[in-house]
Amino acid sequence: IVRDFSPIVLIFLYLILFCFRILPHPLDGSFNKASKIIFTVLIVVMCVPAYLLISTKVTGSPPSILMNADRFQVWANPSLYPHSGSQVIDSMTLVSNSNAWGQEGWFAANTSEIMQLPAVQDDFIATFLINHFGYIPALGLLALQLLLVWQLARLSNSLLHDHNIYGSALERKIGYSGSLFCYGFAGLLIAHWLISWSNVLGLLPVMGQPMAILSAGGSNLMLFVMPCLLLSFCFAWIKEQ
Repeated sequence: IVRDFSPIVLIFLYLILFCFRILPHPLDGSFNKASKIIFTVLIVVMCVPAYLLISTKVTGSPPSILMNADRFQVWANPSLYPHSGSQVIDSMTLVSNSNAWGQEGWFAANTSEIMQLPAVQDDFIATFLINHFGYIPALGLLALQLLLVWQLARLSNSLLHDHNIYGSALERKIGYSGSLFCYGFAGLLIAHWLISWSNVLGLLPVMGQPMAILSAGGSNLMLFVMPCLLLSFCFAWIKEQ
C-alpha cells in the first residue's frame, strides 16, 4: 500500500521532537508521573527503528512486517541486487572517488558517470554536490544547514522564554505557538537533510526523499520551505517588536 516510507519517517521524527518539546524538562524536577510514562515510551519507540536498521544491516534479512522490505534488503546487500542496488553502489562509488574540490572543476561540464545516476536531481542530489564540487564544499553546505537549524532552535527557545516571562496573555500564546512552529520546522528540515545525506552515503535505505531547498521540486519549495521560512521570519519580527 505504501510505496515510499520517507513521509512516515518524517512524521515519526517530527512527533518525537514535538513530544520532547512539550514535555517538562527531566532534569529540573518538573516531571510528573504521566510525563515519565510518555518519556519512557518515546525512548522505547526510538529504539525500535534503530534495532530494525542494525539487524537488517547485519543479517541482510529485514522482518517481513517491515514496509518496503526490498529496499532494506538492497541497502543491506546492494551487490546481490544488480538492478536496484546499482544506484546505491554507483552513488557510494562516486562519493568515494571525489576529492576536496571536485573532479573536473566547478564550472566544467558534468561527468557522464554522475549524470547517469538515476534521479540525480532529486534523491541523489548530495552525490552530485560531493562529486562535482568536492567534499570540503559539501561539508560547508552541511555546516550551513546545521546553522540554520540551530538558529531556528534558538528562535524557538527565545520565543518561549521571553514571552512567558515578560509578555501579556496574548503574547504568551503567540510566543508559545511560534516556539512550537519554529521547533517543528527545524525538526523537519534536519530530518529531510539527514535522510538525504544518509541515502547517498549508504547509512540509510534509499527513501526517495529530496534534499529540501536544493533538490529539483517546485512543490516542495513552494508548499513547504518558503511558507515555513516566511512564518519563521514573521515570528522573529514579532519577537523583536
